[in-house]
Amino acid sequence: EYILPCKRTDPGLDGCIQRAFNHLKPYLIK
Repeated sequence: EYILPCKRTDPGLDGCIQRAFNHLKPYLIK
């Protein structure tokens, strides 16, 4: 799963973006 759902109104948006980025990092490094 490439995209994790992050809502702009989510109070934990920063954390969600951080997790999504860390989740994508292995795919981006290839």
